[in-house]
Order: sequence, then C-alpha cells, then structure tokens
Amino acid sequence: MKTVLSLSAVLAAMVIGWTGIAARTAPVATATGKQTAAALYATHCAKCHGNDGKGNTAKGKETGARDFTSDRWWSRTSVNEAAASIRDGYQDMPSYKRKLTAAQIQSLAVYVKSFKH
Repeated sequence: MKTVLSLSAVLAAMVIGWTGIAARTAPVATATGKQTAAALYATHCAKCHGNDGKGNTAKGKETGARDFTSDRWWSRTSVNEAAASIRDGYQDMPSYKRKLTAAQIQSLAVYVKSFKH
C-alpha cells in the first residue's frame, strides 16, 4: 500500500512539473497574436509579484502581493483558485477579466503554480 501511495505521489509531482514547463512555454492566442504565459506574466504580474514570483518588489511590498514560491501559498492555493484571483481580483490586486481572455487567465494560473516552492 505504501508503494502505491509513493508511486502516486511521484506521478502527481511529475504531472505538475510537466504542466509547469508547458505553461512557461505554451503560446496563448491573443488578439494581437500569440504570447507565452511568461510574457503575459511579465506584462501583467511581475511589477508586483516580481520576475521570481516572490512579491519582493516595491509595489509588491506596498500591496502585500502573494509570494508564489512560499510553501504556504503553494499548498493552499489550487490552479482554479489562482485563476479566480486573477479573473476577479483579490484584495489590492485588480481584476483581469476585462483585460485577458479565459485562456490567458488559465495559463497565468498554471504559470504561477509552476514557480518553485
């Protein structure tokens, strides 16, 4: 039984890892062409959350931006919850539902969950 659980954990980690790699490189269709999730993040998120996802920027400190590398955030936030925060906004973070497509929001959610914790 322990072997089955360990194997399941390893497989889950591999899928999450592959998903993260795909999110960082997969293009997302936009009105002006294709943009990677990394480009969307750089455009819309890095000012507060930083290029490394730690939220250790002047604006991030001012607004209390989430640290996407913290064990606590990582373990308590699903991709769907991250997408909801991007879509609807959260505390000082604005809503992006009128600026980004559903596919772009989902790709950003997967991307922020791919930061190392």
